[in-house]
Amino acid sequence: MKKQYLLIILICISGFRSYAQLQISASGTNYLINFDANVAGVNNGAFQGTGFSPTPVVGQLNSNAWSTTGMSEGSSGFGDTNTTGDFSRGVSEGEIVDGGFYAFDVADKNKTNYTLGFQPTQDDFTPGSITLKIQNTTGQYINAINLAFKIWDFNDFDYSTKLSFAYSYDNITFVDVPVLNYSSPAVFVADPFKGGPKWESNDIGTVINDLAVANNGFFYLRWTSDDSNTLTAEPRDEIALDEINVVVSTVSNPPPLIENVVYTKYPTTSDAITITANVSDVNGTVSSVKLKYGTSTGLYTETPLMTNTSGNQYSYSIPANTFINNSSVFFAIEASDNAAAIGVSKEYSVAVRNAVTTTLPYTEPFESSLGDCYPISVTGSKNSWYWFKEKKDKVAEASGYNSGEAEEDWLVLPGFDLSTGLTEVMDFKTWYNYGLDDVGTFDLMYSTDYPGTGSPEGYTWISLPFQKPPSKKEWYYSELVELPPFINGRVYLAFKYTNPNYEYRTWRVDDIHISSSNVAYPQPTNYPTNFTATAVSASEISTTWTDALGPDLPFGYHIQVNTTGVFTPPVDGTSVPPDPDLSDGVGSVNIFHGGFEEASWTGLLPNTTYYFIIYSYSNSGDLINFKTNGTPPTANAITNAGSSAQEGDVIITEFMAAPGSVDDTYGEWFEIFNTTAADINLNGWLIESFDGVNNIQHTISDPTLVIKAKSFLVLGINPDPITNGGVPVDYTFKDIFFGNTNDYIHIRSDSRLLIDRIDWDSSLGWDIRTGQSLIFVGNPLTDDNNDVLNWIPSLVREKGYNNSTQSDLGSPRTNGLFQNLIDSTTWTGTGNWSEGNKPGQTNWSNGSPGSNVQVTIQGTATIDLPNVFPAKCGKLIVDPTGTVILPPKKALTTK
Repeated sequence: MKKQYLLIILICISGFRSYAQLQISASGTNYLINFDANVAGVNNGAFQGTGFSPTPVVGQLNSNAWSTTGMSEGSSGFGDTNTTGDFSRGVSEGEIVDGGFYAFDVADKNKTNYTLGFQPTQDDFTPGSITLKIQNTTGQYINAINLAFKIWDFNDFDYSTKLSFAYSYDNITFVDVPVLNYSSPAVFVADPFKGGPKWESNDIGTVINDLAVANNGFFYLRWTSDDSNTLTAEPRDEIALDEINVVVSTVSNPPPLIENVVYTKYPTTSDAITITANVSDVNGTVSSVKLKYGTSTGLYTETPLMTNTSGNQYSYSIPANTFINNSSVFFAIEASDNAAAIGVSKEYSVAVRNAVTTTLPYTEPFESSLGDCYPISVTGSKNSWYWFKEKKDKVAEASGYNSGEAEEDWLVLPGFDLSTGLTEVMDFKTWYNYGLDDVGTFDLMYSTDYPGTGSPEGYTWISLPFQKPPSKKEWYYSELVELPPFINGRVYLAFKYTNPNYEYRTWRVDDIHISSSNVAYPQPTNYPTNFTATAVSASEISTTWTDALGPDLPFGYHIQVNTTGVFTPPVDGTSVPPDPDLSDGVGSVNIFHGGFEEASWTGLLPNTTYYFIIYSYSNSGDLINFKTNGTPPTANAITNAGSSAQEGDVIITEFMAAPGSVDDTYGEWFEIFNTTAADINLNGWLIESFDGVNNIQHTISDPTLVIKAKSFLVLGINPDPITNGGVPVDYTFKDIFFGNTNDYIHIRSDSRLLIDRIDWDSSLGWDIRTGQSLIFVGNPLTDDNNDVLNWIPSLVREKGYNNSTQSDLGSPRTNGLFQNLIDSTTWTGTGNWSEGNKPGQTNWSNGSPGSNVQVTIQGTATIDLPNVFPAKCGKLIVDPTGTVILPPKKALTTK
């Protein structure tokens, strides 16, 4: 059952009185529509999915308050009667396919929780809308609404429904409120308890300000539904609306209303910024409208009066001579009425930018900013391209994360001129993380008609293919991208990022190079020098060199590697594609000339000699010209022998496959334990998992990563405790994501020996629960940690976590309650044995006890674990200062 609220609300407790619609009669009061109880003018009793009527019987909605559009059987207007077919599908718990309105019962077990729900189909509610009509009877003007509601989704298909929110004074013109928009998950994820879909709730809310709803006037709240992704006849998720909370604030004299602000969005220094707005006063006369503007946010050095051009429209043009190239102008509109009420719009800003051109060669390393690159957001008002710094990386980044909006963001490079007889090539590095491979796009585009400033819309853009990273969180070289030879005149290149309003992917770009050469550019004069190969670990070798010098510099280098030392020279006119997979002992890479001077080779075999050769080349494609005369530099190195660790020396003792506090892609992790009496270096070790199609491998690259004897380490997808759920991550892996129903984690040493493995499958009893890690409770030396009988869900949040407010349960980097990984622990404080080692508590000195762990009591411990999980330990020692309290019907078992 839902929470019960202490409310002053127009709900009839017994019987039913008919009102035309919901009437708001008091400010500061919460009006709740939860579809479980009578709400005057809104519904008669608990909604039962039996339609809309102006005189509703029990179980129906009052059509004086509700209107709908989008069903195949038509619309339902205010005051209409629609109690059959699509409008009256009855009560359901989900897993249905017929389109229409339902009273979805989203509660678990024997409880009830009715909602106003709908099942969209190809013909029903795609698009469609539900509108709630509310009347102001406060005696004053409503100037703000604090609106909150809950959206439930039954995610049973790989499909996403979006609900867009808007409000209106007249049910004709609606104002969008993007922060209240919602999209259901695009990918079906099974309930870890039931194995199928389940109802998930989402709390949404905001304050809508700058309103002017007159006494006895109306306002309308509308939720509009449509597909987030393109579908035809496929089934769609069920969606439900619930717990609509409305709290208003009122004033006797509202300030003038400032609407429809329009301005010049892409001015140059030769333009004027023209700003227009509609300004009206609902209970008086507008006395003045000022434009406040300046070059710093919130600091307005100019306040000219705007001109009333016609009706309620006001306008002003900021003179062109105030513009400074690459500056921003910030402005707001202030309006007063004849009763001295003042209204101020939100602040707007516009970037003043002239078209930027360059000459070749062009380089942009993004060392301190986006340089002359031009970020433009076509859709999505919150995010665009931005400069980003993370550790040593200084990059251009695009991400729609947390915007709640569909994104189309461009990063336009300076323009340059092309001439006949030259070949222009470009190279760069890219990186991505998060999101899904089939959601959103990332493209390199060029245009010959774009003017260099303003929106890229309306111009011709053509895509240029390039090499993208094969997996997440891996910087990847684009290879040389050649511009079409038939292009003449000025050209603009741009990176285009798109993403619908869900599953946001992050893309990064760095080290952009563009150059041109004669078509008949000769082969490079020289090879690079100081070519060396150095073993980094048992599975990695690093090659380095010094860039070639001479009259004819190379465009790049082609490096080959194998285990035989016998190489086949490349052939002019035939580009050699990269081969980063060295599992067959052979590989190659192409690297641009100019500042890279290093290549790392991973996934190698231990104690094995690898041979390398490096060729200089010019041009690209079928014009590529390799330097093969003389003697290409060679190098070789022997990988390290590898760790002497044996199977079982390091074991997996805890993992979180389904965090509840944060998204899976931010909060997955696992814990390992060193069962030996010696420290073990993990550099070069391998983590393996399954992505649904392939075995995914991550090689640990950290020479300082050591797991100490009889100690723990936590390896996770995200090192930041603020965003990962409070987990203390010792090493961050990439490319590894855990399935919630079945998957595996395998650990191999740098000599590729399988050290440990766990393979989980919910059909075999593995109990993956959202917000609870699984912990190994067996003996680390004798019990099989790949046996489901030796694993249980965590029951408490222990002090391995930080003191955040997040609530996931587990014991990262410590012996958790019921685990047997340590030999002994001491109770030194006062409290309940069941508390484990919670964040901020220090009762246990060395982690919570398991059934084999020796316990020394030096404080006062009260046994309060239930009989189903009784307190257990190995040898129990009670010091003279210690006390054990065993309440009635509690148990403590010792060995």
